[in-house]
Amino acid sequence: MKISDKTYNTQLINSESGFTLVEIIVSLILAAIIFSIAGIGIITGTQGYIFSMENAHTAQKAQVAMTRINRELMELVDISNASSSLIVFETVSEGTRKIGLDGNLVKIAEGADSIENGDILVDNVEADGFSLVYKTDVGNWLQGTHDINLLTSIEFELKFIRADVNSGIITFSTTVCPRNIQ
Repeated sequence: MKISDKTYNTQLINSESGFTLVEIIVSLILAAIIFSIAGIGIITGTQGYIFSMENAHTAQKAQVAMTRINRELMELVDISNASSSLIVFETVSEGTRKIGLDGNLVKIAEGADSIENGDILVDNVEADGFSLVYKTDVGNWLQGTHDINLLTSIEFELKFIRADVNSGIITFSTTVCPRNIQ
């Protein structure tokens, strides 16, 4: 009986020797695949979050600038210089104002100050990314050709540069109807 006990004990020890090298390598490979897929998911989620934060920041900058320009142009009573990227106008309460593009900045200036010395409304604007179109009831309004009272609206557009977007440009536009023109 003692011989058979020894044989049983030896077989028991040999059968409970642990994991084989192949089992350990296979489980490490499976763990690596699972962790790499999880890592890719985390990276994609983080990139999506950063992209949405940049979009929100750009939209907020555009909204603030467009609201300010809208309020300024709504109060105009006369225009002394009207081009596609600069407007010089008079308001009832603030006097002469200028809004225009200076490099990649849209600026506002008061009185005799040049647009270069004006306050920055928004940055990261494309080279031709601020445009103004002056409208009448029947077509475009032209300074020096049409009376200021024929001006019914001013359409303006802002184009922002986005390096992290394939197209690189995000466009915002609106229309202002000046209310102080007689």
